[in-house]
Amino acid sequence: MTRAVFLDRDGVINRAIVRNGRPFAAESLEPARNSAGRAEALERLRASGYLNIVVTNQPDVGAGKIARPPSRRIHAHLLKELPIDA
Repeated sequence: MTRAVFLDRDGVINRAIVRNGRPFAAESLEPARNSAGRAEALERLRASGYLNIVVTNQPDVGAGKIARPPSRRIHAHLLKELPIDA
């Protein structure tokens, strides 16, 4: 049996963006670049036999408030830079 851990993208893998007490989706790579210790934590999970799977719900994309391309660029960056399996 394969074990996996599911991690939320915004606020767990990326630095959370909060304005007026409300969370917002990242629209650039900046929050994805500055989350200290996350690569090491993901490596420890992987070394313990877990797949690292990042999940995200993006209501702002679904509502048309932000476009999909920034979200896709963030996903591609995270997959390239971090030990993420899916």
